[in-house]
Amino acid sequence: MDGLVRGAQANGSLRPDVSSGDLGVILSLVLQGVHGAPDDIRHEAPARYLTLMLDGLQARPGTPLPGRPVTAADIAMVRGVPG
Repeated sequence: MDGLVRGAQANGSLRPDVSSGDLGVILSLVLQGVHGAPDDIRHEAPARYLTLMLDGLQARPGTPLPGRPVTAADIAMVRGVPG
């Protein structure tokens, strides 16, 4: 995924302040679904929120992101993998 992120940033289509780790975390949140919601919302939620996420990642003037990009070491720490 690192290569895709760098390529998208190089061609100007992805925000420069986003990492592949950020995308992994966001995708896992989006794909978890919306438990307890009505069937129509639960069914459409992943596509809806993925679309919102992708629009927000476009490299255009926007709100600066707080914090720092998530790294591979951060994800390894969360998974309990020694780094």
